[in-house]
Amino acid sequence: MKPFRAARLPMPAPVAAALRAEEIAGQRLFGYARFAVLVGLTIVTLSLQPAPYGYYNLGPIVLIALVGAVPFFLPHAVKRRGLPYLFFALDVVLVTLWMWVFNPIIWDGLVPEMLFAWGVVNFYFLLIVLAALSYDPKLPLWTGALSAVAILVVYGLVASRDGAVDSMLLMLNAGNLPANNDQISSAERFAFAAIPRILEAAVLLLAACVVAVAVQRSRRLVVREAEAARGRANLSRYFSPAIVDELLATDAPLGTVRTQPVAVLFADIVGFTRIAETQSAQDVIDLLRGFHQRMENAVFAHGGTLDKFLGDGLMATFGTPRTGLKDTINALACLRAMLAAIDLWNAERAASGDSTPLRLSIGLHFGMVVLGDIGSERQLEFAVVGDVVNVASRLEELTRTMNVRAVVSEAFVQALHEQAGSDANVLLASVEVQPPQILRGRSEAVAVRTLA
Repeated sequence: MKPFRAARLPMPAPVAAALRAEEIAGQRLFGYARFAVLVGLTIVTLSLQPAPYGYYNLGPIVLIALVGAVPFFLPHAVKRRGLPYLFFALDVVLVTLWMWVFNPIIWDGLVPEMLFAWGVVNFYFLLIVLAALSYDPKLPLWTGALSAVAILVVYGLVASRDGAVDSMLLMLNAGNLPANNDQISSAERFAFAAIPRILEAAVLLLAACVVAVAVQRSRRLVVREAEAARGRANLSRYFSPAIVDELLATDAPLGTVRTQPVAVLFADIVGFTRIAETQSAQDVIDLLRGFHQRMENAVFAHGGTLDKFLGDGLMATFGTPRTGLKDTINALACLRAMLAAIDLWNAERAASGDSTPLRLSIGLHFGMVVLGDIGSERQLEFAVVGDVVNVASRLEELTRTMNVRAVVSEAFVQALHEQAGSDANVLLASVEVQPPQILRGRSEAVAVRTLA
């Protein structure tokens, strides 16, 4: 029986997109670096070789530059996964032709096998290093393998010339293996002279492997950064940006059970069922999406936490997961922002021909709640529970009975005075004191205020 192997999960689309974007950016960066290298080689070549001999190298340099410019004139080319391999292969071919064909013999007695002593293999190393900018570990390996093959092919072609192997053996200073030793076959001399070329090819392959490993590590960093950004985006669906930064910066578990003072806000569309009966399913969903987006923006803009959407309503908290010095101030500002957003939206809908205005009802309370993870082993949810949550929900229901837009508990007003100090009276402008009210499910009346 074969051992069980866990299926490898596909990379999330946002992470894959981020990684692909880095690959494309890396390939373009390779183009810029390639051009800079060619400029440097031009300067070095013209400096080391006197005119007019140095001018011979300008031809292949310009040709290589033109090949590298193709992705810039055809930006969609670099987005095709197979084409970068073609460009790197062309680079290897052009460098090989430059080193072994395009270079003219300008001194008497110069033979092609002498070019092996000039360190032309360094140009292949340069290509491998440039391939690392692609963010694709296979491209350095591809470049290294082609370079190794080029070295061996060139050696075979050069060594096929009459007397070339003997010349290479003399350059190697073979000692006990003189080129004219009749006891050594031509095949053995060919193999012995090939040892430096085999070593060069092996070193190119090893260098390509090292570069590929380094590129792979860079890719993992990109993936981790993309996953972190994805995690941040997921957190930002529930918490304000400031809270997300705090959660990402701390090692403390979010779901530790605890009690703390929190402002709880419930908001709901009055008569949504009646409104939905006259609209199509798509219009109902569009309406809910527009409502949720506007309410979410108001919550996050004031440092709140979106606890959950409740169909045509929502629950938001201020002071979770960490309490702040302005939780009640932020909660009241959010309440006003929600009402203002609905008023503006109603005006926009009326201008577009929708004559059915939306009415928002809000309940706001403050007190000690219980925070922690709830659920089962399969699914956990960070929840805020307690009597304060129930009272806030009942206050939102009370708006219908009292025919007001928002009901605020006296407990919240007292907490606001503690946090805002002398500014509390200004913040409570248009918030009117009402007689105590009996809430559903409770026997004692609750002191409340309403928003005029």
